Amino acid sequence: DFTGYTCVNCRWMEENIFSHPQIIEKFKNDFKLVQFYTDGGDKAAENRSLQISRFKTVALPLYVILDSENNLLTKHIGILKPAEDFLRFLN
Repeated sequence: DFTGYTCVNCRWMEENIFSHPQIIEKFKNDFKLVQFYTDGGDKAAENRSLQISRFKTVALPLYVILDSENNLLTKHIGILKPAEDFLRFLN
C-alpha cells in the first residue's frame, strides 16, 4: 500500500474499504499489509523512489500484490469501490 499522509483518497480507502469485514479477514488471513508512506516520515524518499523505479508511477494510492518471492502479481492505482471490487482485486 503506497500511501501518503496528505492523500485524501488513501484515507477514504482505509476508512471505507479496509474497514469492511471481508477485507479485514483477507488482510488478517491471506496478506501482509505493508504501508509505504511517500510524503513524510523517515523513509519517504526511499519509498517514493521504490514506487517510481519498480511500479513506474507516483500516483496514490497504489496497491500492489507481490508473491512470496517478491514478484508482482497485480497492481491498482486509485480508489477501488465498492468493497466487493477491492475484494476481487485481492483475490
